[in-house]
This record gives sequence, C-alpha cells and structure tokens, in this order.
Amino acid sequence: MAVEIPYQHIVYRLYAAGGALLYIGRTKNIANRVRTHKWQAPWWGEVGTMETEAFATPEEAKDAERGQIKRLRPLHNKHHKDVVKLKEMRVDKGLSQRMLAEKAGVTATTVWKIEHGGGAHPATLKKLGDVLGVRASELMREGR
Repeated sequence: MAVEIPYQHIVYRLYAAGGALLYIGRTKNIANRVRTHKWQAPWWGEVGTMETEAFATPEEAKDAERGQIKRLRPLHNKHHKDVVKLKEMRVDKGLSQRMLAEKAGVTATTVWKIEHGGGAHPATLKKLGDVLGVRASELMREGR
C-alpha cells in the first residue's frame, strides 16, 4: 500500500552555526538536494542547521522561496545578488528598466525578471554590465 504524502514541495533554509542565513532553496527531494550541496557548494562546510517548510504546490514553494530570498538576503543565493546589484546600479545611473534594456540589446522583460529574482545568462549580464560600466561579475555581488 502506497502512502501519499500531501506536501512534497519543500523550501529550505541553511544556516551557519552562528546563525547567519547562508542559503534558501526549494526542492521536491530534500535528501538529494542536500547531497548535491555537500558535493558542489563551496560554502557547505559552514552549514550548521537547516529549517524546512512544506507546500502543497510547486507555485506556492516558488513564491515562498523568492519572497524569502528578497526579504532575508541569504549570503550565497545568486538570485538575491542579481536583484540587489542590478537594480541598485540601474537606478544610480538614472535608467528605467526599458532604457537599460534598449541600451543593452535585451528585452525590458529580461531586466524585470532579473530584478525580481530570475536568474540571468552570463552573456546577458555582460551586456547589462557593459551599459552600466561594470564587469558582469560585479552584477553578481551582493550590494550591501
């Protein structure tokens, strides 16, 4: 007899032993995701504790993950870093999303998605960085 698990979409938060929030992610299989982090994340050795939250749908989990990344600003989430740095630099240059997009040869939707937590292709970040007068890697750093 198979047992149905009502919540299979997990948002997890990884904290350092001292309490600093390191990373927020979402997954359907927490055991596999932790195993992947152990092998691939250079910051894994800092992890002290993990908290999880279950959601009924992937959409709920995705919304919760993005909201928490924007609100809590974990140290190692790239999405958060894109949002903070790109928007900050764009506003400092007096550019609207549409103006930046036109100058970089990308769509305004692309700029909007990056600023709202979507990832970005390295070539896109290079185009945006060229317009803003910075290296693409600067767009990936946290704006503190």
